[in-house]
Amino acid sequence: MATKRNFGSVRQLGRNKFQASYKRKTNGVTRTFYAPSWFPSRTEANAWLSGEQNLVLEGKWTEPGTANKLNTEMPTFEQFALRHIDLQTTSAGLGLRESVKVKYKSYINNQLAVFKGMPIDSITRTTVDEWWLKQRETGKLTTASKAYKFMHAVFERAADPDSGWVAVNPCKVKGAQNASTGRATTAVTIDELHLLAANINPRYKTMLYVATLGGFRFGELAALRIADFKLVNDGAVAFYEVTVERQIQRLNGDWVLGATKTAAGEGAVRLNSSLTPMVSEHLDSLPDTESESLAFPSANGGYLHNGVLAKEMKLAAARCGLVDRSITPHSLRRGGATAYANTGVNIDEVKEFLRDSSAAAALRYVKSTNRKAVHIEAMMGPLA
Repeated sequence: MATKRNFGSVRQLGRNKFQASYKRKTNGVTRTFYAPSWFPSRTEANAWLSGEQNLVLEGKWTEPGTANKLNTEMPTFEQFALRHIDLQTTSAGLGLRESVKVKYKSYINNQLAVFKGMPIDSITRTTVDEWWLKQRETGKLTTASKAYKFMHAVFERAADPDSGWVAVNPCKVKGAQNASTGRATTAVTIDELHLLAANINPRYKTMLYVATLGGFRFGELAALRIADFKLVNDGAVAFYEVTVERQIQRLNGDWVLGATKTAAGEGAVRLNSSLTPMVSEHLDSLPDTESESLAFPSANGGYLHNGVLAKEMKLAAARCGLVDRSITPHSLRRGGATAYANTGVNIDEVKEFLRDSSAAAALRYVKSTNRKAVHIEAMMGPLA
């Protein structure tokens, strides 16, 4: 509740937390200026306002610096959102990964650009509703939904009682955080994998099999070194165990090598023993066989771009009649998850196979293979 004074006002935001502010016309525009920090008592907040008022009366008042506008005046959506990105942490209490920061900043500059210069307290529920209606008309609901979810999180921070920049979160569109364009995701079958591998540029053949049967994310796959492949013989079969501890991403035009998507992503991946001869031949055929060299390099020896593999897979799909399947590099990970699930494992085991942090995340990768009739018949044996 704000307490009015002759000059400025004081608002209590929580226990022992008071915010002081006042309005002042500068360059013909009336603006609100806030104390650079909260005060533990109303008395101290009033004392700060009295000091500001004396400066005005004595003609010594100057506009507060704008080096950190969050401390001097109502921030714009862009300013507050960028600050939110810096402050946001993961469930483990760590700062956001650089790739996530880049994605969020892209939302600010693209989907949410209309809000960038608006003072955060001027954005209302009506403003957000109208924006969402326009987003729906574009037909790109999946991306718009992600941008909306980010904006909702920004305003949750702004509306927090300890922050007090806005009274309520204006993002109230029901279902907007889960909206989707509705495009079906593709999971390659093992038969399709064989077809693609037989029709793709030979340099990518082994990569397709390792990506699928290892359940790799593309960034992990592209960052693998020869040293990450360890040949193991357990007495029955010989198989490769692949160490995963990093991923490569393309951010703002630069290659950035970092940790895996989640802590669960790190570990050892066992490959199907039928791939052993193929993987051995591939590793031996590389132009650079040093242990730190990339296992799946690009044609020029550097990191392979996702778009390059996507293009090669599209060409291979056209050659073998799979052009209508919309197969992408990510379809390989989905296909591996589905094939693994079809062996009869439970969802926690699929999660472990994919090295995902939650069963819900793993479940999104498992696709139906139209085996309903088979499973129904298998529910019980013949009647006596």
